[in-house]
Amino acid sequence: MPNKKCSFERSKSDALKCKTRLEFGKSYASSYQFARKGGFLDQICGHMPSQFSNSRKWPLNKCMASASNYETRNEWQENVRGAYEAARRNNWLEVCCKHMQSGYEKNLVWTLEACKRSSSKYESKQEWRENEPNAYHAACSKGWLKVCQVHMPQHHKLKQMYSFSELLSIAQSFGSRTKWFRGHRSWGSRDFPL
Repeated sequence: MPNKKCSFERSKSDALKCKTRLEFGKSYASSYQFARKGGFLDQICGHMPSQFSNSRKWPLNKCMASASNYETRNEWQENVRGAYEAARRNNWLEVCCKHMQSGYEKNLVWTLEACKRSSSKYESKQEWRENEPNAYHAACSKGWLKVCQVHMPQHHKLKQMYSFSELLSIAQSFGSRTKWFRGHRSWGSRDFPL
């Protein structure tokens, strides 16, 4: 298309030449972008069929049935993304998710007991932090980490497993503190300064 100034009329004229939004976007990119940014893309593409109308895999009743299996929107989105996206696209999220708790409200107040319950599911601090970051960060900010991690095995109890001379021998086999630290993080100098 020659470089002509975009306008509502020009975009509408270009849209009428196309059968789908995809065709419109590819054939008349500047008119398409002008209409999208101007907020009138839906208006000028009204004659085009919806890209989801022909084979709608996720009608409202299927989206609602899918959503009923989950307690939060995040869970639903992570597990059945297609249904979630169909509901979002069609403005059905409020209807489909009315039985759900908001993830924010569910985790709004982290008590010591809630943090302990959360941490009890995991064997390491890293695993807990990766799987339930909100609980982990609440415990950090409130000073409850040690209390919440009582059940977790301690990874830095090497002082009880090796004598100083054994540890020194192991460390010297690496040639430098850096190599030792990188080679065996649990044996690194942060635990046993030489």
